Amino acid sequence: MFYSKLLKIKNNIHLSQLSLIGGGLALFMLSPSAAAIDCTLNNSPYTINTNFNLHRNLPINHAEQIAENTTDIECDNTGINFYIDFEVTSNVPSIPSLPGVYPTNLRGIGIKYEIYEHYTSQCNKGTIYQIDNLTNTLNFNCNPNGKTSFRAGPDSFIYIVKLEENHEVGIINTFPIFSAKYSEASQNPTSGKTINNIFQLSNALTIRRNGCTLDSNRLDFNLGENQQNDFKGMGSTGTPITKQIPLTCDPDTKYFLQVDGVAELNDKGVIKLTPEPGAATGVGVQLLANGQPVEFGRAKQMGTSASSGNDIKTTIDITAQYYQTASTVTPGPANASATFTMTYQ
Repeated sequence: MFYSKLLKIKNNIHLSQLSLIGGGLALFMLSPSAAAIDCTLNNSPYTINTNFNLHRNLPINHAEQIAENTTDIECDNTGINFYIDFEVTSNVPSIPSLPGVYPTNLRGIGIKYEIYEHYTSQCNKGTIYQIDNLTNTLNFNCNPNGKTSFRAGPDSFIYIVKLEENHEVGIINTFPIFSAKYSEASQNPTSGKTINNIFQLSNALTIRRNGCTLDSNRLDFNLGENQQNDFKGMGSTGTPITKQIPLTCDPDTKYFLQVDGVAELNDKGVIKLTPEPGAATGVGVQLLANGQPVEFGRAKQMGTSASSGNDIKTTIDITAQYYQTASTVTPGPANASATFTMTYQ
């Protein structure tokens, strides 16, 4: 009797378990919140300019935008009224202390990816489920608004980042590869499905350093003593002295010179003498750049560096000479000063 009763209990437990399993399967099939979400990426990889000039005088960690695009994601079988989370991961880690910035094959050059959040988009920064949103700044979420299918996606910006002063130049052909796991916001995205190759670039990028460095930031001219009878009339000049502004430039860099000073009327590149007791009158100091009178307060292109090479040396000739500005010249100290500014493109 004992043995038979035990068999009966075992059979009842077994039947009860089967019944519960069947009920669970039926419940799963009827639950709309458990419907599978299928998302696909529709847009092609981003196209960017093949050449990019990075100015040598930019500060460390400066970022220059190279691309802007909207990631086109289409999701079907949603029909839900809550958000879909997308956890973005890459095949390489971001640079420590620089979230969203990744190394490239060029030393000292990084590439930064950024989600741009705006109120007209169905997608926003971060995951609702809070999956590492502080260090992983590319996570995002989208709101289907109860639709059975929808198309949306975050706007994304891509930047080149200067990480070192003496960075390498050349072709960037190694970019991080991103994927996004997605699921309903009530679930951990790491358990969901995956979209591959989001934020991808379609072509290589050539980085060129652009700019010049000023090898000397001061020019001093000693015009010596000029005799009063050296000046024969308005427009006559004293003995000229020429010095050079030395530059070290990258290839194909346009360089511009601007000179600022207190100019004489109808200046022709002539600055007034510094007011001081007993100063000479009737003369000023004329400045020429590469043989031409300077135009005060205006940046003028002085040249373009060679098309190839590294640390290309070039110079700008600056000539200073006394210039008669009035019909009568009186003797005395004749000092003057001006400032010059170099800019590059």
